[in-house]
Amino acid sequence: MLKRGCCLGLGLALTGLMVVCASCGSSTTVVKGPEVGTTAPDFSLATLGGQSVSLSSLQGKPILLNFWATYCSPCRVEMPYIQAIFEEKAGEGLVVIAINVGEDESLVRGFVEEMGITFPMAIDFTQSVSMDYQVRYIPATFFIDDAGVIKSIRVGAFRDEAELLDSLESIMK
Repeated sequence: MLKRGCCLGLGLALTGLMVVCASCGSSTTVVKGPEVGTTAPDFSLATLGGQSVSLSSLQGKPILLNFWATYCSPCRVEMPYIQAIFEEKAGEGLVVIAINVGEDESLVRGFVEEMGITFPMAIDFTQSVSMDYQVRYIPATFFIDDAGVIKSIRVGAFRDEAELLDSLESIMK
């Protein structure tokens, strides 16, 4: 039974992938996925801007990869922190990519406009990237270094911008 205010990705049931907001505290079966110290799985998705983004094309740059959904309250809370870090660190080479876990494009566009998001936003319509990363709870953030290695994984929202900034230390040189 879900607690009040929790987020559950019901639309993801088609692929068998269930994504739950990390704030719920619900338990699920742990499935082995990418781990710290391993190479991040490559992917290619279209951004809302109509461009293609792939992890392999970003080799040589530190990457903050965030999985999220509009129905997830903690995702909404942390998105301004990610935007602020993007604005602050883009000049230092940081790449920020947010991947929505399969929602309707118009819903995602509305969210992006409402929140003033300017970093690349992609939608994982088939949830294949979410499955490759074994995303079970959202928000989920992967910190990937310039060699494509996962240096840190954060499941759950950042409490503030400073906490997010501290997590970036693992990939920023």
